[in-house]
Amino acid sequence: AGLIIGVSFEIKSLETYINILFPYVIASLLSELQIQNSEIGRLALSSALVGDILRTTITTNIVVVMGVLSVKIDQEFVLGAFILGLSVPEGPPLGSALVKKLQFFGITLFLPIFVTTSVLKADLTMDFSSYIMVSTGMVVLVTHLVKITACFITALCCMMPVTDALCLSLILNTKGVVEIGTYNALFDNDIIDEQAYAVMIISVMFIASIVHWSVKLLYDPSRKYAGYQKRNIMGLKRNSDLRILITLQKHNHISAAIDFLDLCSPTHESPITVEVLHVIELVGRALPVFIPHCLQRQDSGSASHKSYSDDVILAFDIYKHDNENAVSINTYTAISPANLMFEDVCNLALDKVASIIILPFHIRWSSDGVVESDDKKVLRALNQKVLEIAPCSVGILVTRANSISKTTPITSVTSEFSTIRLAVIYLGGNNDDDEILCLVKRAMKNQRINLVVYHLVAKDCIAELEDLMVDGHDLLQEVKRAENVKYQEIFTKDGSQTACFLREIVNEHDYFIVGRRHGIRSPQTDGLSEWSEFPELGAIGDFLASPDLNSCASVMVVQQQLLRKKELKEWIL
Repeated sequence: AGLIIGVSFEIKSLETYINILFPYVIASLLSELQIQNSEIGRLALSSALVGDILRTTITTNIVVVMGVLSVKIDQEFVLGAFILGLSVPEGPPLGSALVKKLQFFGITLFLPIFVTTSVLKADLTMDFSSYIMVSTGMVVLVTHLVKITACFITALCCMMPVTDALCLSLILNTKGVVEIGTYNALFDNDIIDEQAYAVMIISVMFIASIVHWSVKLLYDPSRKYAGYQKRNIMGLKRNSDLRILITLQKHNHISAAIDFLDLCSPTHESPITVEVLHVIELVGRALPVFIPHCLQRQDSGSASHKSYSDDVILAFDIYKHDNENAVSINTYTAISPANLMFEDVCNLALDKVASIIILPFHIRWSSDGVVESDDKKVLRALNQKVLEIAPCSVGILVTRANSISKTTPITSVTSEFSTIRLAVIYLGGNNDDDEILCLVKRAMKNQRINLVVYHLVAKDCIAELEDLMVDGHDLLQEVKRAENVKYQEIFTKDGSQTACFLREIVNEHDYFIVGRRHGIRSPQTDGLSEWSEFPELGAIGDFLASPDLNSCASVMVVQQQLLRKKELKEWIL
């Protein structure tokens, strides 16, 4: 009995060291699994934080009461680093700068060495069948089983699915580098002996391995994006509310986004609802942040610091005021790792029932073809992932530097009295081209738009393509009958003739709208795909965006919602 009490006392002593750093272990696991921004990831972080706040509050009160009776309290060497971490403000400029300077030495170099040396201290040659080893192992095992069971039952009571509840309980029960450091400090100070240290180190390694692979197998955050419902422009009723999610990263994306909203021709009879998401890379802090600015207090005098998204909020507030009763706008800021930004985008699109997501292209060219900015790490990876799993249609917007006014970051090129020369490149026979026709129907309502529809028809495959164009025939006829639309049929033999035609018209328009996919049997693009540098733009979109054209026109590449039938079947089952 005395042995069990002693072992229990040793384990209880660890709680004081672990409490305040426990969320870091969960954040590290979620980051490794790349589910920080998923529903279960956010729930796990929130649960850990709330639990630790309550546990820390109770523990602090006990320490204050018992501190009166304490004679001496020894502090570990890590206290200085811990206080430094608390004193440094999170995020840029100081927090992110320190992370970039110290990440290689701290995380990449010293942390693996520290973990390795800590594990090497454990004597794995000892007799694990001894009474003290078995007793310590049983206490650790029972503690984890009780915690997993409690979390699992609580999650089920909150109507969570069984697999999600199991994943959440495993995540909240994970162990990592913080526990290893704690056990190492206790062992060095002779608070625990070699046998208890070996059992606890083995338990950390075992639990970390089990949790990692179990969550990886049980939880797929992208399954909820499976297309069980049509969420595209083509599926909207006439004059219904068009819901758009605009994603921005830099301030020079603002004007291009507002230009696109003008093309949607918002009116009182045909309004649009815009969700603006400003994505920021997570640097200098451990936890992702999602801020709905519509829920913030409007009292600017009480703000203690300037928001990262102030310019974005101001620009779209002005646009909303200029289009009162026709435009509804909500602004959000998401601070998350670059490889997980797509979760914020797709989650918001799913929650707000968006019909289309607008993404900025990762390269920004000047009119003479010089690259002004190139963000392959963040934006291109974001665009490719969203195109793959988006729960609705997606549009990638390519803008030129001189197509946007540089006098102010919120000035739109489509001013009140300007004329927009809009061109639509239509091939037919695919969902993406039908989607752009539905977008064109909204643009036709704007009298300031000079709209030209170029229908590229293959010379030798007219009969074969007629059957493929049945779905889009009515849409095309409706666009052709419009008085303010100029319709032209262009016969092309292959991709080379298409390229020559596009070169002739590229400087006659301010804006191009084109579908991303045209099918493998599309003679009009035959040969263009082999020269495509950016597959996310499609064959024609990539050609129009090429700096070799010396064009000033912006290009919108549209992909209609993907209906993943296989994922839908698995989700239902």
